[in-house]
Amino acid sequence: AGFTFPPMNAFVQFLGRITSLRTVDLRSSGCSHETAFVLANSLVIHFHIETVMLSGNSLGFRGIRALMRLLYLNGFPAGRKMAELQIMGCSLRGVPSSAEASDFAFLDPSGTYS
Repeated sequence: AGFTFPPMNAFVQFLGRITSLRTVDLRSSGCSHETAFVLANSLVIHFHIETVMLSGNSLGFRGIRALMRLLYLNGFPAGRKMAELQIMGCSLRGVPSSAEASDFAFLDPSGTYS
């Protein structure tokens, strides 16, 4: 079997293309740390997103880190409007152990990951 991309990850990847979108509400929707990473990358240049609600998901340390990076980089490019990130009740459960997952290098993502 080949590589499979989880449906939620495919969904959030395309949210960045919906220019009229102001709020993303994915509370308790089964998002994982991978989904949070894909979402953060999808929204990083979205100018109109104001609120991202992800409370009640198992985002894990890596997912929360990706989302905090999105919020921290809010001023770049200039004109972005993101003001609120809701991650209440997000757990660290569901995150692969360090033996099962390779560490993603946020500063140099060009590595090889399995």
